Amino acid sequence: MDINEEVKTTEYAPAIFKAIRDMDKITDEMIIKSLDTEANRQQMFKAKESAGKSGSFFFFSFDR
Repeated sequence: MDINEEVKTTEYAPAIFKAIRDMDKITDEMIIKSLDTEANRQQMFKAKESAGKSGSFFFFSFDR
C-alpha cells in the first residue's frame, strides 16, 4: 500500500516557534524529516487505532 501522499501543515505564530526551535538547534530540515510519511508508516496506523471517544488522537513521529 502506498501512503506517500502530500501532507499540508499550518504553522501558527511561525516567528515565535522558530525562535524556540533555534534555541534547541532544530532546523526546518529536521522537522520535514520527522514528519516524513514513509518513515512514520507504523505511527500513522497506531494513531488511527488509538483514537479516543472524541475521535481525536496524539501522533508521535518515529523520532518522537
